[in-house]
Amino acid sequence: MKLGRSLRKLRELKDYSQEYMAGKLGVSQVTYSRIENDKTKLDIARLNEIAEILDVSLVILMDIASRITDLEQLYRYISLGLTDFKGKHEQATETEIKALIAYIHKLEQELLEIKNNFSITHQK
Repeated sequence: MKLGRSLRKLRELKDYSQEYMAGKLGVSQVTYSRIENDKTKLDIARLNEIAEILDVSLVILMDIASRITDLEQLYRYISLGLTDFKGKHEQATETEIKALIAYIHKLEQELLEIKNNFSITHQK
């Protein structure tokens, strides 16, 4: 899971800058940038601080990160094209490919709902 990328997306949904986040955490913007680029390991206390700033629970933060990662991985498969996907995964049936596409749409809807909830109920 690329936690940093997920933190960046959540921060952007809140319309917070890296400077804002860094200031709240008491670190430099460069240090915060390293967090979002997965170049800094985070302990649970720091993750909890970030979750509080973003106004989500740590569990929700990790769940969102996991869902974003899942969606990005699925998009990579789809971007290969279904023919290429099936070629790389010979055992994949048309039904399995359709199920994969349905799952992608479900994740898109869940992420859109998360984004809308952030936009509506978690304004700065």
